[in-house]
Amino acid sequence: MREKHPCFRKSRNDYGAECLVCESGTYIYISVVHNGNGDLNTHLQSEKHRKAVRVAVASTKMTKYFVTAGSKCEDEITAAEGTLAFHAVDHHHSFLSMDCTSVLLENIFPDSNVAKKFSSDRTKTEKIVTSVLAQYSIDAVLKSFEENDIAYFGVATDGSNHNELKLLQLFNVLTGGKVACNQN
Repeated sequence: MREKHPCFRKSRNDYGAECLVCESGTYIYISVVHNGNGDLNTHLQSEKHRKAVRVAVASTKMTKYFVTAGSKCEDEITAAEGTLAFHAVDHHHSFLSMDCTSVLLENIFPDSNVAKKFSSDRTKTEKIVTSVLAQYSIDAVLKSFEENDIAYFGVATDGSNHNELKLLQLFNVLTGGKVACNQN
């Protein structure tokens, strides 16, 4: 039955089949007692089945938006999302600019599986930057300090005015377990 009618599966008994296209999730039971394959062909020609086929063809499959965990494609997508997040930070782009990037990439590269499944809007990009890239940068700097026996270092910053608000980045430096902050 599967070879000739792939959209059917065996029902709960040998006297019926279930249509996998019609009413997805509930499956329509078709009795094959009277006419066998003829009953299946009759169902295939029914208006209900043809309408279900048109809807299925026109609908985007959910699998389009997901990748298999651990696959090469997933690794490529993750690398692309991380690279673009780094690019946004490196060039001082707003996280808001990432909202349209997924659609833009899919339109520019319609044949790319990575572009089709790429999805990194402002919230995901912000999380990648703050939870992955920032943490990696901090860990790399601290590791370098330990490896090179650097006990002290200095950081120079420039404050800026934002209307009536004065902005100054504050750096906490860990020195021997104590937090030292020097604002000169």
